Amino acid sequence: HASVDQKTAVSSKVFTVTSTRKNINTAVDQTLTCNIGGLDASGTPATVTWKDNDGAEVLTGDTTNYGSSQGSVDGSGKQVAELSIKAAKLADFTSLSSVTYK
Repeated sequence: HASVDQKTAVSSKVFTVTSTRKNINTAVDQTLTCNIGGLDASGTPATVTWKDNDGAEVLTGDTTNYGSSQGSVDGSGKQVAELSIKAAKLADFTSLSSVTYK
């Protein structure tokens, strides 16, 4: 039997994400930012999911330990999402030399 060539248009979008290493004080709330560039300025923001030191998803409903904002896309295609880690949660890390949130 004969084969048929099929073409499918695929839309691909490449964007940039940057992070900055940060030294923190565990006695006060700390805010981490995720800077995303290369988005469609008139489009919807990227969905940002934060993960804690154990790789578990930070739940937006956990307002005792966290505060978060997805941010919006500005006119140049940039979005800034934020995660605030509250001092109550940071107290769990006082014995650790390093903590990673992604």
